[in-house]
Amino acid sequence: MISNTMQTTYKPFEIRSDYSVSYERIEAEKERIKNIQSQGQYRVESYLAPDSYENATSYLGAYVTSGNFKHDTNNPLSFKNDIKAEESLIAKSNMQNFLNTSNPAGISYKNTFGGYSIDENAFMGQDFLKASNLHSDYKIHKNALQAINDYFTTPIAREKDVYYPEFESIDIIAGLSHANGEFNFLFSDNKQHYTKEEIMQKGNGVFDASDFNTPLMQDYMTENGEFKREGILLMYAFKSDAFARAESPHTKLSEYGKFQRGMPSEYSPSGIVESEKEAKSPEEIQKENKDKLMDYYLKAIAKDESEDIHKESKYYSIIRDILKDSKKEEY
Repeated sequence: MISNTMQTTYKPFEIRSDYSVSYERIEAEKERIKNIQSQGQYRVESYLAPDSYENATSYLGAYVTSGNFKHDTNNPLSFKNDIKAEESLIAKSNMQNFLNTSNPAGISYKNTFGGYSIDENAFMGQDFLKASNLHSDYKIHKNALQAINDYFTTPIAREKDVYYPEFESIDIIAGLSHANGEFNFLFSDNKQHYTKEEIMQKGNGVFDASDFNTPLMQDYMTENGEFKREGILLMYAFKSDAFARAESPHTKLSEYGKFQRGMPSEYSPSGIVESEKEAKSPEEIQKENKDKLMDYYLKAIAKDESEDIHKESKYYSIIRDILKDSKKEEY
């Protein structure tokens, strides 16, 4: 493993996630369930992950298995959209010049994010870049960091009625610093942008074809279709498990996160017996169970017993027994 000495004097990067589910999504799910019931299935249980997790998953391209994944132009985390929406920011047509402009050293900004300064365009300031051991002219947008935090620290359904985040907390600064050390070794020519082919060749097996269509990478794509170092670094940090491997005292894996990595854990998913877990390597456990457990929230499952119409908390939203009268009308 490539060593990377991280700073120990920086202050923790502290941001929070919103665990709410929007009214619009709940209503859309009700309509979807109504359509299912109209086809003869009366009882339906459906899980909705928090909006923040859904947006982060889409922005980062998590669990996309096909290169057909398209850039979601409506993703609220896309900083190109964010800049377009803010009247005080530069026009979208000038985005390339904006991305190529260095963060002026010595300039302080009154706005902050996670306890660190951000400029008028919501890119992290010099204090954050220095703490993360990143180059002073890097453009790291706060939305990318929010997405990483939301994805890893939001509790979602791993199985029925079992909710875990992957991390109880993550040290964004330590993770980026750790990833940057490896990234600079892999991309040692110090080019400012790379083609897809170059990234695939240099990326040590971390990248795949679908990554380049994610909103994150699209935000960092140049006019000629190449990708800037910052976007490549952020995607590398996300996909290479740099936040766990940095071993920061500010990072804490959940029991589910430990299980994902083949570590001793109190989490024991149903359907996997102890003999099966002991017979497999940590890598095999992680590979076989990641997709099986993480896609639970996407699936609506049939249910025959009557329960509340919907149940919500700050961690999750369950919609149950929508349109009870539909069953009565059959009699």
